[in-house]
Amino acid sequence: MKTVEIWDLPTRLFKWSLVMLVALSWGTGGQSGTAFIVHVVSGYLIALLILFRIVWGFVGGEHARFAGFLRGPGAVLRHLGTLFGAKGEAHLGHTPAGGWMILLMLGWVAAIVVTGLLSRGEGYAGPLWPYLGGEGLAEVHETLVEILPFIVGVHVVGVLLGGAAAKQSLILAMVSGRKEATELPPGTADAKPAAPRTALIALSLMAALGAVAFLATDFAGLNAQASPEPLEDEGGERD
Repeated sequence: MKTVEIWDLPTRLFKWSLVMLVALSWGTGGQSGTAFIVHVVSGYLIALLILFRIVWGFVGGEHARFAGFLRGPGAVLRHLGTLFGAKGEAHLGHTPAGGWMILLMLGWVAAIVVTGLLSRGEGYAGPLWPYLGGEGLAEVHETLVEILPFIVGVHVVGVLLGGAAAKQSLILAMVSGRKEATELPPGTADAKPAAPRTALIALSLMAALGAVAFLATDFAGLNAQASPEPLEDEGGERD
């Protein structure tokens, strides 16, 4: 079966690295000690990934650029109609609805990371809390985390429905970067890649920012900055 390349390697590495790091952050959230250090490190890495994806959205491969998949309301509504049986046009990269969902998830995860870095709660304190943090951000952080599974679930359902409508496995396509040409417009060619030096510059920038963040963080003192847990009174209730 003939296939065409749609998503470049940096885009695919970003997506699956983000999935694994979000899962790691979820599993280590709300804990102290070594688990909290892992939570902070994964948060840093997620922040760097999001920054890379923003940069890559302007200088990356053909279908990785925001201009290539962010469409207007009309295109989004037409695409949503195809999920329920209406005939629609084929999309090489992200669909109109999928493009905005990706932007929503990027913004949502970014908000989780920022509020986590700036917040302090029972048993933990973000590395930026002593400098820029404020009261109440811990609650915002936790609320955003609680809503995230719903957003991810909507995205997964959309991917499955979109794949069924397009007669393609979009999940496998995001792994391989390729789609079957039989379901694409005639004459469809491989996506135009970004220049290798562009990816190298973007990765070098993220590595430099990451190095600065890690060197500037007092990991040993993170747990010491955490707010104390409320004491229980004789009735078993917390103050």
